[in-house]
Amino acid sequence: DPPVSAAGTVSRSLTLRVEPGEPTEISTVKINFSGAIQNDTAARSQRLKVRQNWSLAPGMRFSQTRWSDAKQDALLTLTAQNYPAARLTDSQADIDPLTRQAKLEITLDSGPRYHLGALVVSGLNYFDEDLVRRLVQLQPGDYDQAELVAAQQRVTDSGYFDSAFISID
Repeated sequence: DPPVSAAGTVSRSLTLRVEPGEPTEISTVKINFSGAIQNDTAARSQRLKVRQNWSLAPGMRFSQTRWSDAKQDALLTLTAQNYPAARLTDSQADIDPLTRQAKLEITLDSGPRYHLGALVVSGLNYFDEDLVRRLVQLQPGDYDQAELVAAQQRVTDSGYFDSAFISID
């Protein structure tokens, strides 16, 4: 009979002992691209950078944390330049428990390639637009997230403004 508490309810417990097995090893990694980056010859180096920076190589131990981190890092590498609307559209970790091998595959959809156009300044009350343009120092051309962040930092560090927001349309 199961033990009964003073309140008349049945108390139940379960104890499990888990013996970890041998670790799973990564056997293959496949990184696919779709969207504008797929056929953009100018983006060849960016595709190569995503693949070279991939942190899970064949022969390494597989873990869910490393898998999640690798996918996030690949997406961040892609969105940092030219493709801020990129997203992860497919992700598979095919684990064979008998051979303890993991086959990894992801697909990154770049979305459209972004270019910086002419700067549009709004919200000025006391300062001239030329001041903002001199501080920002952005020229039309390829999208680069680091350049946008640096431009925003120059404006806020100038002492003229309490805050500044640079965004893309």
